[in-house]
Amino acid sequence: MRMLIVGGTSFVGRHLTQAALAGGHTVTLANRGRSNPDLFPEAQRVRIDRSPGQPDLSGLRGREFDATIDVCAYWPGRVHALAAALEHRGGRQLHVSSVPAYADPVPHGADESAPLAQLPGAVDRIRMRSR
Repeated sequence: MRMLIVGGTSFVGRHLTQAALAGGHTVTLANRGRSNPDLFPEAQRVRIDRSPGQPDLSGLRGREFDATIDVCAYWPGRVHALAAALEHRGGRQLHVSSVPAYADPVPHGADESAPLAQLPGAVDRIRMRSR
């Protein structure tokens, strides 16, 4: 399977990348190349930057994947931008991000009933088209 892992070299992404490579999948890592850039030399690399104001996802142009795992989207706008950049060439998409789901500060020992973060403005719901 051709997998795109956005992030993929730290926190949970590192473990997902390791498992995907161990499973024999072809992995492309899309990130800024700042965290652990020497990890997983067998993976393909695509430089992207989702910094506010100057995002650059052009490295994804024309590439196609069977599955996309995004471990660092954090905000709905980044999910929308990734979907637009892949133009339905990302296969099945999984977004992993619980950090911004909860209101700051998150109390020690909090569970799923902790207060949720409120995003400014309306958040559009997107419907991903499956292949």
